[in-house]
Amino acid sequence: MNAKVLNFTTVLEKKWSESKRTYDRFIEKNSEWLKKNVILPTDNESSSKSVGRPKINFNECAERTKINKVKHLVKSYTSPELSFAASTKYQPSGKRCVSQLFKESVKSPNRAKKIMNSYTSTCVEDEKPIPYRIDEASVNG
Repeated sequence: MNAKVLNFTTVLEKKWSESKRTYDRFIEKNSEWLKKNVILPTDNESSSKSVGRPKINFNECAERTKINKVKHLVKSYTSPELSFAASTKYQPSGKRCVSQLFKESVKSPNRAKKIMNSYTSTCVEDEKPIPYRIDEASVNG
């Protein structure tokens, strides 16, 4: 698209110079050319050729890349603002438990550590839940 616009402006500038930069002379000499339609490509046509490195989804990025991507947010906003934004972001998507857990974890400096310790103590691999047998899983009414 840029090439077509550049070409059009170059031709326009040449025609303007040839008419000695006089409006009436320009219109008189180029009336047929001015009646033609200029067709520029749409955004869909120009965006089909992506240039540069492809964008990677945030979740697929390495930890260092994620840090670099959010660096401007961390510099621009305070911790309470970021915490509130993070907790409210989960609510509309139906993840209210995540939102409540996040709010709870930032209430006090030690609260997050207590929640983490509680979580890790229940996630011991040796204590995997024992599945029910078929006869035990039936519902007694």
